[in-house]
Amino acid sequence: MLHREPNALVEFVMNLECVAAFKRAGWLDFLRCLKGYHIEIALAFAQSFDGYEAIVGVLKMYVSEVSIAGVGKLQLGGKRFTNKDRVDEKASNKFLKTEFHNPNWSQGIDTRCLKSEYVPWLNAIKSYITCDGRFNHMFLYQIWFLMHLAGDKINLPYFLLQSLTKMSKKVQKFPKLAESNLLHQSLITMMVVDALEYHKITFSEFLAESNFSCQPSSTRKKIEKGESSKSVDRGKGKKKMEIPVVAEVGSNSKIMRPEIKVTHTRSTRAQRRK
Repeated sequence: MLHREPNALVEFVMNLECVAAFKRAGWLDFLRCLKGYHIEIALAFAQSFDGYEAIVGVLKMYVSEVSIAGVGKLQLGGKRFTNKDRVDEKASNKFLKTEFHNPNWSQGIDTRCLKSEYVPWLNAIKSYITCDGRFNHMFLYQIWFLMHLAGDKINLPYFLLQSLTKMSKKVQKFPKLAESNLLHQSLITMMVVDALEYHKITFSEFLAESNFSCQPSSTRKKIEKGESSKSVDRGKGKKKMEIPVVAEVGSNSKIMRPEIKVTHTRSTRAQRRK
C-alpha cells in the first residue's frame, strides 16, 4: 500500500465545519500547499535523510522544523510531541461517545467510538498529516491533533520532522519494502520544488540531471497546469508556471553541480553547528 496525500481537497472542502476548524487551527494553508508528488523524489529523500540532511538527485537539502514551517505555511510553537507521548484520558474522552470512555488504547480503537462531528477531522488528519490510512481505526496519539483543532496548540512542524525521520529510518532499514513505507510524499516533493525555485532550476531540468523519470507525475502535471501558489512568467505565448514557494527550505539547500556555486545562509550555518 502506498501512502500519499490526496492531490485535491474536494471531499474535505465539502465539510464546511471541518474547513473552519482547520482554518482556526492555522493548518488550512498547509493542506492547500500539498499539490502532488513524485515517487522517485520521495524515495530518494527517504533513502538518504538522517533527520537533518537529505540528498535528492543533484539537490542537497537541510530540513528542520523551521524550514517545514516555512514551506508549509505553518506556525511554530505549541506542544512538541511524538506518537509515543501519552494523552490524558479525560482529554481523549472529550472526543469519544459516552459508552466508549476510557477504552484500551494498546491496539487502537474503532473510529465508530468517535463522536460523529469529529470523524471528518480525523479523516483529514489521516489523509494529509499522518498519512497512515486505516480510516476505520484510530490511535491515542491522534487525539493530539483533535485537541489542536479544538484549541490546544501543538507544534505540527516538529511532528512532521520526527515523522519524516522515523519514516526514513524504516525505509533505510527495510529497503525491499521502501515504497510501501513511504509517507509524506507531497510534503517532500513540495520542499524539493521550493528548493528548485530558489536555485532557478526547472522541474524538468532537475528530473533530467538527477536521472529521475520524466514521465508525467502528479507533481509535474500540477506544475504545468499552474495550480500552485507563485506565478513565474515563462515567456510570450506560454503558460505561466506556478510553484509553491517559501525561501527557507530552498535557501537551506545546494545544487551539487560544479558550475553552480551556492553560499549557505546564516540560518543554515547555524543549523550545521548544532
